Amino acid sequence: MFITKVFILIIIASITNINNTSALKLECTYREPDLHWEAFSRDYTCEGTIRLDGDDENIRTVTNTHREQMRNADVRGLMIVQQRDLQKFPKGLERHFHHLIGIDFEDCGLTKISSDDLMPFKELLQINLSGNRLTELPNDLFQFNPKLKKIDLSGNLIMHVGLEIFNNLQHLTMINMHDNACTSDNAYATKKEELKELVWELSVECPPTLDMLSSSLFGSKEFIDNIKRISGEDSDDVRNELLNEIQGLEKIVQELKRRL
Repeated sequence: MFITKVFILIIIASITNINNTSALKLECTYREPDLHWEAFSRDYTCEGTIRLDGDDENIRTVTNTHREQMRNADVRGLMIVQQRDLQKFPKGLERHFHHLIGIDFEDCGLTKISSDDLMPFKELLQINLSGNRLTELPNDLFQFNPKLKKIDLSGNLIMHVGLEIFNNLQHLTMINMHDNACTSDNAYATKKEELKELVWELSVECPPTLDMLSSSLFGSKEFIDNIKRISGEDSDDVRNELLNEIQGLEKIVQELKRRL
């Protein structure tokens, strides 16, 4: 009986140890940093380091040594700076910090970013991903972040940018894209006309991949509406209209393939 109990305790201890070592941990120093980005200069911020233990991409624990009378719900900014071993955007941050308006992952090792990564942060005003290793920015990257004002993606390896990436961002006051594989040193804008020119420049100098283009064309509202119509109507006219649209889009894709 004694041996059995000891064996069970060993198994439990082993499982506990596995769970502990496979979880990511965010170690925070909490402060109101003196930075030029307004979200961080005014608001309670976690300046942190993520401890990469195991293959789990989720943040399971966060150090909670807050300033007096402050707690996780008061955190508005998150800064993870110069952490080159951070190659993926960590998941589960929203379970700890519900009201982030600023995210700064400057000079880390991120190789990709998606709308799923940013989806929990509906109130996001500013994001700094400069100095990472990003190569592509998908069409829908900011679809869940309509309040964004400032975006810094400088100093990456970006070659392709989705055509619709900024379409839903009506409050933009800054885009910084300089020092990327497809941009010039002056790919920076803060005024309305400058922002329009920069978005146009990106569409030319940083063309979308064929996958991005396909998503943009065949995922459009008009195209989907026509699919719904064709499924609900027995109409040769609608079928022909849809067929013509598909053929036109295919010609565009083929021409882009030829140019690329």
